[in-house]
Amino acid sequence: MTPRPVALIAAAALAAPAASAAPVVLNEYNAVSGSKQLDDGAGADAFFGTIDGNGGNWFELLVIEDTDLRGWQLAWTEAEETFTGSGINTAGTLTLTGDALWSDVKAGSLITFIETADGGGSLLDTSTDTSYDPVAGDWTINVATREEAGKAAGLVTTTTNDGSPGDFSVGNEDWTLTILDAGGVVRAAATGEGAPGYAGDKVNSREGFALEGPGAGATLADFQAIGADSSLYDDTSGTTYGSLNADLQPDGSFVIEQDVSALRNQIPEPGTAALAAAGLGLLASRRRRG
Repeated sequence: MTPRPVALIAAAALAAPAASAAPVVLNEYNAVSGSKQLDDGAGADAFFGTIDGNGGNWFELLVIEDTDLRGWQLAWTEAEETFTGSGINTAGTLTLTGDALWSDVKAGSLITFIETADGGGSLLDTSTDTSYDPVAGDWTINVATREEAGKAAGLVTTTTNDGSPGDFSVGNEDWTLTILDAGGVVRAAATGEGAPGYAGDKVNSREGFALEGPGAGATLADFQAIGADSSLYDDTSGTTYGSLNADLQPDGSFVIEQDVSALRNQIPEPGTAALAAAGLGLLASRRRRG
């Protein structure tokens, strides 16, 4: 397939609605600017803790049904900022390659894309992790896009209106993500603060954006009903890079907000302990280099 220009992809992404229930949806993204912290230091991420930039540019997908993601495109847009330096990295596309990892991604999986392998300069390990193995209870894939750009055959390629290979941007200026399949068909309409129909709170530069549910007892139909205008999407001062979305408590702990058992029940049980860890989303602390 011949790649389309970034501007054309962005325009199509905003104009075209998804034809049916999305097999993959936006789960979370980081809107914290590089010099700020979540909720001015009162918030936290389950992996990064409380740090400047909250890990830099990253977003996360939740897979709703088993999907061959080879060649799929993740088209993002952000409104131009009004201060000096505006217009840099305001639109772009991440395209998943033909790597076998993408050929059969299971329902209930989490896929996180982060720009750097050092957690946005935090020195935490956010390098590409391909240890993905749902049967063994590992439901997460992590892709460091600049790291992949340096490989002869990486997991993803990137294009932006400005920037270097591996670059993408995430922020609080009406950011959206549209998911298109290998044929260029929109499979999940533009989702995020700038999406038509978004009814949640505005996202500022000290917050994240997350799908806050579906919660306990959620059915497959609940997940299939998720659209860009879902009432479950909102801003948040507690993010969970690489794990199921959770609500940050006053004591600093996190309570999981997503029950994905209806998505993951097609995989044979890997054992009680491993299943419990996967279900609670505690895999964020594990980062093995791919």
